[in-house]
Amino acid sequence: MNQSYRLQISGFLWVVLSAALGVFGTGFLFHRELSARDPFRDHRGMELTVSKPVFAPIQHQPMFVDEHKQFGYRPRFPVGPVTFGPDNRPYIWDGVDLITLRDDGHWSGLNLKQTVQQKYDWFTGDIGATDPHLSFDDRGGAWMVARLTFIKHSQAPELRQDAFGVLHSINNGRSWTFHETSRSPPSPHKYYLGPERIERRGAHNHLASPPAMLEARGGALVLTIGKQGKVTGRTTKNHPPATQPTYRFTRLVAAEARPPVSGKGRNWLTPLHSGGGNVSASYNRKTHVVWQSIQPYEWHNDTLEKQPSEMHGPYTPYTLRYKDQLDALAPHYVRTYDHTTEELGPAVLLGFSRRDNHDAPVISIDSKGYLHVIIGAHHDNFQYTRSLQPNSATHGWTRPQMFGTPRPPPGERQTGSYTYTALLIDADDTLHLVSRWTSSGYYFTLCYNRKKSGQPWETDRILVYPFRYGYCTWRHKLNIDRLGRLFLNYAQYPAELTQEQLAAYNRRWPEHQGQLREIGPCMLISDNRGDQWRLATTQDFVHGITEWREKIHD
Repeated sequence: MNQSYRLQISGFLWVVLSAALGVFGTGFLFHRELSARDPFRDHRGMELTVSKPVFAPIQHQPMFVDEHKQFGYRPRFPVGPVTFGPDNRPYIWDGVDLITLRDDGHWSGLNLKQTVQQKYDWFTGDIGATDPHLSFDDRGGAWMVARLTFIKHSQAPELRQDAFGVLHSINNGRSWTFHETSRSPPSPHKYYLGPERIERRGAHNHLASPPAMLEARGGALVLTIGKQGKVTGRTTKNHPPATQPTYRFTRLVAAEARPPVSGKGRNWLTPLHSGGGNVSASYNRKTHVVWQSIQPYEWHNDTLEKQPSEMHGPYTPYTLRYKDQLDALAPHYVRTYDHTTEELGPAVLLGFSRRDNHDAPVISIDSKGYLHVIIGAHHDNFQYTRSLQPNSATHGWTRPQMFGTPRPPPGERQTGSYTYTALLIDADDTLHLVSRWTSSGYYFTLCYNRKKSGQPWETDRILVYPFRYGYCTWRHKLNIDRLGRLFLNYAQYPAELTQEQLAAYNRRWPEHQGQLREIGPCMLISDNRGDQWRLATTQDFVHGITEWREKIHD
């Protein structure tokens, strides 16, 4: 577990055949062909038809009478994960372009594809974001994990060759440089390689240039670290001479699969389509990475035997719930990369949960450097653990503790529970967690939990109630701006509809042509540390830029 190897990428292409579409995960969800819809336009009209702010909890009404129907919510911005630049300006990837708020209070696209095409003759295809979050480093540079299609053949079957890496801007998105980390070979199949997650800014993490990136497909969990080289002046096609940093990227295998591998393996990282919390946390030249192992539980028989076998208050430990099927359990780990020594430390066992592709952990860091980890769950209680020393994964952790509404113990009528972790820590060291919570009767709500510094976890607060019982995900992401305001985007993805519900769905969204898709995208904001949540409008983002400008000039 403590071995690592490096793949050096410096000025040449490293071609790897690794994973096919089935293990690519959700990254490709964040790219759509331009022909599939019109480019974004700010409608510049009313965003709410009601006169007062709309606060959570929000109760949907039959049939699909949601925020849009009840309150006339029609945001002028594309609803998606929002990232904030050095001037607290918002940036949102809409699947085709990066959308931002101009000084005149209007939203517009940065024309990312056209800008990159003007710089690189070889880029003739499209841009896909394998992580929909833009990340700003401590120097103010913007980074986006990207897949660039640059060769297309017209003959059938279509062959395509893609470049994988990161787009980097040092001038707030006016121009971009592409740094390649790996390329897929020409093939009738679509091989997806390269980074798929990038660490995004919280209140306390230190983001080097570039931020840490991770990929986890099949046989290995790979950490990509970039190191800046010399700064050179260069002239590019249709672009004035500019000072542009160069980077050398190193890919380190933080964990690799060795036989035997669980039959339900191949899932290292928390899902990105819903929740999508950070899987790395960087602080004072160290990057801490968390994951769920795809190795068998037998690696830790001695540790499992020491796990609690009795109820822990109202909570049922995994080793008790699955005492007759321990092969259903998976270990969770943390490992640290030291940017000074350029070495990976040992993998440290954090705890166990059910082996499931929903259960992987997320991590965040507080103002003192303590690491906070939520071990994920799929219809069960999350587990919380904290490092015993600041900025250290190797000096011990608190015992993982379940929290929230207890899931009934074995023998009692079972209900659903928590899934999909979106975690942030704010400037006051308060933990904010948004997840999907399923109460009795298979009723899927959007749930908020909070833990203030030194205090226990607070009870559930439901943000959105659906009108119907039955399966759904909320496709939610949680982000924070420079003022500490929380932004939660969500869109419901329903399934298992009754005939009546399906008919209502088709009447409401005939353009979907009978296909179930994400519906009702919304953005909630909390400007009081999670005390209240309300539907966000453009004016919230305008105020954010103005208030930040006043704050830094005081």
